Amino acid sequence: MTYGGEKEEFILEQYDTKIARGIPADIPYSLEHKPEIYLHLILVWLIFVILHRSRTASEFGIGYISIADMRSLFDEFQVSDPDTRLYYLQLLQALDAAYVSHLREMKK
Repeated sequence: MTYGGEKEEFILEQYDTKIARGIPADIPYSLEHKPEIYLHLILVWLIFVILHRSRTASEFGIGYISIADMRSLFDEFQVSDPDTRLYYLQLLQALDAAYVSHLREMKK
């Protein structure tokens, strides 16, 4: 799994283009210092990335990922232990809240 997805690919393409043209370029700080995802959190990140595109949006802004959508992916990935499901749910809600908050700050 890659960090940043399409955005990372775009940034790396721009970097490669500059280097190919002989233009001095530094690797962007965010890519050089990208976070490591701990092994036990990879499934949580994968679920977040999948559900990220299913969120609702309205004239009031972007909405949160629904708990029902999270639960359906827990079932899909066969996460059956109740404690693990609750832990993942809490992590996903925290990730989602941070993402929505970040987007709201960017719009200001």
